[in-house]
Amino acid sequence: MKFPYKTVARLFGIYICVLIIITTTAGLANGKLVKMEAEQDVITLQFRNPAFYELLRENATKENKTVVQYYSEKLVEAKGLNTNVFIRGIQLLKQSWDELKMAKNVRLGRAVLITLGVLLFSLLLILCISITVGMKIATKSSFLNFIESLARFFNGIPSWWIAVLFVFIFAIKYNIFPASGLMSMPPEDGFGLALDILKHLILPIATIVSVFVWEFIAIVARETQKEFEEVYIITEIAKGVPNAVIYWKHILKNIGITLSSFTAQKFGEMLTDYLVLDAFFFTSRFGLVVEKQFC
Repeated sequence: MKFPYKTVARLFGIYICVLIIITTTAGLANGKLVKMEAEQDVITLQFRNPAFYELLRENATKENKTVVQYYSEKLVEAKGLNTNVFIRGIQLLKQSWDELKMAKNVRLGRAVLITLGVLLFSLLLILCISITVGMKIATKSSFLNFIESLARFFNGIPSWWIAVLFVFIFAIKYNIFPASGLMSMPPEDGFGLALDILKHLILPIATIVSVFVWEFIAIVARETQKEFEEVYIITEIAKGVPNAVIYWKHILKNIGITLSSFTAQKFGEMLTDYLVLDAFFFTSRFGLVVEKQFC
């Protein structure tokens, strides 16, 4: 199997474009917020400090600008930001990252490790379920159509809705799993601590899996259908080769490239979803830190 250089380059280009869009959006959003802040301040100054307002108006008139425009530019300068929206977006992201590293009540390395651990375990579980189920339903059109309907449904609703539903059913109504946190207080020792952490992570992992697994199943099933139309697969079936051998030796190897590309694309989406879920379930607190810095 050749390394998919073109696919990797395409994905890299996509993520670079996304980063540019995010950075530019951050700069534009900051400009909008600064303008709103300037409008409110100018109105306040008119009534509470008329002398200072008159000074602003005179300076703005000299530069052929409105008071709000002049004052907003001064606010940007005072915050040490560039007037270019893209450069300003980079500055804002850098400031947020610096503040994130200086957070005293959160161990950033531990929070990132927990986040990646939950995501990778969820992704592994999704891949196992999707490969097993997707190959089984590839030849059953009715089941596949139903799975694709579920994929569209779950793709169109916020993940935290599912989290709220799970908490209501499994934490509040039946009290099977804890509603939030990473461990019980006071924490247990040894193997009991590992079980306690796993119990606390079941609902976040179940939410991620419930939202994304249907798309993965549909992808595996559709790609498996295409493989069944290939001549060499038809030949293998005619020879009486067991289905298990055909699935695992031929089909899985061939759909691996598509599945890996799709997984790479979805990982970023899963990460952003989990940041919201982390703030909701209060597991690693990484989501809360990101929310505090960017929102």
